Amino acid sequence: MKPLNIYLCLFAEKSYAFDLWYQNLGVPLEQMGHRVILPQVIPLLAAYHQANWQMWGKAQREELSEKILRDFRQQLAVNKKIDLFLAYLYPQQFSPHLFKEIEKLGVPTVYFFCDNFMFKAQVADDYAKYPTLNWVPEIEAVPFFKASGSPHIWLPMAANPYLCQPMDKAESVSVSFAGTKTPYRSDLLSVLLHQTFDFKVYGQGWAVDNTPSHLPFKEEIPNDWWFKTQSKLKFKWQGIVNKFQYPHLKKNTQIWANLGTAYETDFQQIASTTRHELADIYAHSAISIGINEQVNTLLPNPLVIYSKLRDFEATMSGACLLTQATPEQPHLFEIGTAIETYQSKGELLEKTQYLLKNLKKRKEMRKKARENSLALHTWQHRYQKLFQHLNI
Repeated sequence: MKPLNIYLCLFAEKSYAFDLWYQNLGVPLEQMGHRVILPQVIPLLAAYHQANWQMWGKAQREELSEKILRDFRQQLAVNKKIDLFLAYLYPQQFSPHLFKEIEKLGVPTVYFFCDNFMFKAQVADDYAKYPTLNWVPEIEAVPFFKASGSPHIWLPMAANPYLCQPMDKAESVSVSFAGTKTPYRSDLLSVLLHQTFDFKVYGQGWAVDNTPSHLPFKEEIPNDWWFKTQSKLKFKWQGIVNKFQYPHLKKNTQIWANLGTAYETDFQQIASTTRHELADIYAHSAISIGINEQVNTLLPNPLVIYSKLRDFEATMSGACLLTQATPEQPHLFEIGTAIETYQSKGELLEKTQYLLKNLKKRKEMRKKARENSLALHTWQHRYQKLFQHLNI
């Protein structure tokens, strides 16, 4: 395939902590021999935070879009040809007319977005009709785009094998979970507490009682009274909504808050788990737990389960993964050999206990997980299908 010039517009700058997305979407393109062109001196991160906290209106969205368009035109003039505009932006950040303006310049546009259950109304209903093609990672979200009559392709998440490399480490922890604390996760994982095996949780919120689970990393929170106050109000509202939407969830704050000194060392707060630390967690954990939930209280069925990026990162890293079952997993992984799945608290505990007793099974799963992901789930696999679809 001929080398392409691809303008990659992510929701935050490359140097930011979320350069995880550059490592996933940008680096694989470079490894394929393509040239990645990034926006120059555009405050994408600031726009993301302002939009996330409803301090970003229509005028600001259009202004940011104009800055991106102006930069695109300048880089098009310098490079003579740009083959694709690929964007991963949040809908509150920018105006969707940006896609049409770029198409007028003779360049196809692709909109990648992976929170389609949380932002269905904005993305699938309002934004999806503007780009040349929508890249939809969640197969359960495809009906949203069909209903709006928007051009789309289902390409699931993937992982970068150079980013997610297995590490040769002894299993020093029986069971672990890496991810932010939420009410749903707290309830689900409580079944693993006070068992005969050790269990560790890594991520935001677990080491601090009632920490707002959706706050940005500490170093990113502006020293702004209104920003912090709004964050706290949103967290309290989230708790109220969960209480009424999910009356079956246990009121288990005290389960986690009062574990006692014997349990305190098992829970570690890592504000920003680096790629190396995440691979290390997978390596030294006999079993890595996956949770694939998304809660959107605006949907008729607010709890949605679908395969997230973490399933692909974990398998590519050679984890022994016991993850929450999703409808698309049979199309993605070899269940029972590359990964194991659960659908309930009881099954989570039962399969955890089974895998802990079977070292040979765990080793086979680790090997098969990496092989399965290398064969099917690199970002290069996704790009090949995307370019074939676009005929570029």
